[in-house]
Amino acid sequence: MVATRPEQLTELADITLVDADSEAHRLGDLWAERAVVFIHLRHFGCILCRHYAGALRDSFGDFEAAGAQLVAVGTGGRQYTRDFIEERKIPYLVLVDRHLASYEALHVRHDRSKMGWLHPKILWHALKALLAGERQGKSGPNPFKYGAAHVIGPGGTIEYAWLNDDYHDNAPVDDLLEAVNQAVARGPDAANPQPA
Repeated sequence: MVATRPEQLTELADITLVDADSEAHRLGDLWAERAVVFIHLRHFGCILCRHYAGALRDSFGDFEAAGAQLVAVGTGGRQYTRDFIEERKIPYLVLVDRHLASYEALHVRHDRSKMGWLHPKILWHALKALLAGERQGKSGPNPFKYGAAHVIGPGGTIEYAWLNDDYHDNAPVDDLLEAVNQAVARGPDAANPQPA
């Protein structure tokens, strides 16, 4: 978990991204009344991102049952996004951030050396994903950006914030579900407490 500042969420809320069908989504509208699990993927061709996206897909029903919308953000074009959704059978909303605006608002980290993917730990996780049936796809336009995960409560409170430290350092799905349960239990009034 990492610390966040209120102005980050304010900046994020005003960003509008499109989905694979060119429909625009103002981010703040997503969590106006419902909790959102907001996942930043590196790029849609990354074998490790695909593996993580699959784990989220497999838990999609759990997030829905808990009262949260699952949203993934990646870089690239709409066709690249559409292919990812169709190939991976992704049931949740996937948005395109070509200019990295939402990544920058949340201070998502990146590989400064551009060689971190050669670390034995990363290669080991990529091999495990390969053995699990994943395949590397076409690299996206920002392959050195890391991922992130945020749980934003209804009305706009950050309940959980995770910034990846490397290419594989994804937030545990169970932790995301726990944060969703806390966000839903607090409800929208937690974002805008009323005076007594």
